[in-house]
Amino acid sequence: MRLHNLGHLFWAFCAVVVMTFILVAALGALEPGDALPLTVAVLALAVLWLAHAWRDLWRNEQRSR
Repeated sequence: MRLHNLGHLFWAFCAVVVMTFILVAALGALEPGDALPLTVAVLALAVLWLAHAWRDLWRNEQRSR
């Protein structure tokens, strides 16, 4: 059970990092082009987070059939 909770914590952390980056960039405090390594890292987290969410949706749909 702890490992399952740790997974939820990791995905929540990914979501917080991505959303914080978007907020800071939208407020103009950060130029994504100027912080290219950070932008690439956040984009990678966003892709992982979205893939995880899609996989959960697909898995839940398969269970409901």
